[in-house]
Parts: sequence; C-alpha cells; structure tokens
Amino acid sequence: MNNIQTDDADETFVSYHDLNMVRKKELLLTLRQENKQLNNKLKILNEAIDALKDNNGGEKITFYDEVDFLSN
Repeated sequence: MNNIQTDDADETFVSYHDLNMVRKKELLLTLRQENKQLNNKLKILNEAIDALKDNNGGEKITFYDEVDFLSN
C-alpha cells in the first residue's frame, strides 16, 4: 500500500502552491510588458491620427476599429 505521511503531503502541497505562485507572477510580468508595448503602439497611432486630422485639408478620413499592421 502507498501510505502518504502528513508531513510529506503538506510539503508537496506547499511546493505546488509555490510553483503556481511563481507561474502567476511570471504571467503577470509578461502581461504587464505586453500591456506597455500595446500602450506605446496606441500612443503612436493616436499621434498619427491627430496629425492626419490636423493636415486633413477637408477630406474625409475613415478610421477602422481593427488595425492588422499592429500584430507582431
């Protein structure tokens, strides 16, 4: 029979818990980095839109919700 001692089970649980916490922290860091990159791209696009509006010359400009060229 496989007998699991309470101490070993607790240590295993703690190590899995710690591993999950590390993974969550890594994921959070990755998401923050991606968010920063997307915010930078958005800032550049907003500046470009403002420049186009300023130099419009009366022509109608259409902006789309999805911009494919931003994908990595």
